[in-house]
Amino acid sequence: MENNLTEIKEFINQWRIKALNYYRQAIEDYSKRYDEICNNYKCWSEEFKTEIRKLHDEYNQIVRQLSYGYSDRDREERLQKIINREAEAKEKKLIARVNKEVGSIVKALSLKIGVNGELNGTIQGENGICRIETIYAGGYNIQCLHYRVLVHKYE
Repeated sequence: MENNLTEIKEFINQWRIKALNYYRQAIEDYSKRYDEICNNYKCWSEEFKTEIRKLHDEYNQIVRQLSYGYSDRDREERLQKIINREAEAKEKKLIARVNKEVGSIVKALSLKIGVNGELNGTIQGENGICRIETIYAGGYNIQCLHYRVLVHKYE
């Protein structure tokens, strides 16, 4: 599923950069809070366990897993691998959704990356034209602001 639309590649790349920055900061914050809990509470006391539980509830699995037992270099390599794999999946999913609505992509008619990094515009496919609209989602218990790309075929 080749994608020669530079706008889609740039959109995915911007997401990749934001995600890396988010996770780097989250890992740093998690580690700092973990150290504070260890310093402020008697190890394995009820208060300690309660605070650790709260901390774990605030951060997702990626942050928790990468916060322990890795060198900075190894942590960064693992994070890059996770984010790159996710970026590739997001790109493939977006292209597949466009293909489902209008067939194989012929060209981007007015595809633009907005000020906030959102992807909006129209794409021409073999079987018609679709509108691409990006919305940001967070919702209940979502740990990282993320985007959702809506694809609607023009009738």
